Formats: sequence, C-alpha cells, structure tokens
Amino acid sequence: MSAFQYLDKPTIAFDVNDMTCGRSAYKVTRAIMAADNGAKVRVDIDARRVEVKPNKLLAIELGRVIYEAGYTPALHELSPDSVSDKAGGISPPPPRSRPQPAARRRTAHSNG
Repeated sequence: MSAFQYLDKPTIAFDVNDMTCGRSAYKVTRAIMAADNGAKVRVDIDARRVEVKPNKLLAIELGRVIYEAGYTPALHELSPDSVSDKAGGISPPPPRSRPQPAARRRTAHSNG
C-alpha cells in the first residue's frame, strides 16, 4: 500500500485519561496494531491522546480495543466521512416535508 492511499483515511482520536506513562502507551499501541493490522497509531502521553488512522476498524471497535487493553477511551473527534466510509453506508438524507395535496380546481361545466 502506497503512502498516498493513507491520505483518504480518517483520523480517529481518543482521550485516554488513564494512560499516564510509556508502558500504558505501549500497551494501547500494541493492542490497536494487533486488532487492526496496518493501522497508523500516534500517542501523545502528555495530552493523554491516541490518534489512529484505521485500516479496517470503526471508531467504536477501536474504542473497544483500548477498553479491553485496560484503559478508558473517550472519543475526541471523528471526521464526518469515517462513518459513511467505514460503516459501508451513506448517511440518511434529511427528512423531506410531505407534499401538500394539490388544490382541486373547480371548473365551470356547461350542461347544455
């Protein structure tokens, strides 16, 4: 996979407030990489933030991986296209107003 193929992948960020040291950052990184082979992971221990460019997992699945590694993730930001791209669907269109029934015309009929 070329570097250009990663440009269209959304970055998903989690605040992980109980990730306080290099060991916990290592555990989170290893867990994500094991669950999503090819994912790009960046950890900022000072900000207690994990940023992931996923290869195949959804944000909710990545959060579950972090949770199962023993930490408490909170979704920080999610780019809008990650839901439709990764979920295999398109966001539903906005609700349409129901069309009003056409007014009936009264026509003058001549009987005769």
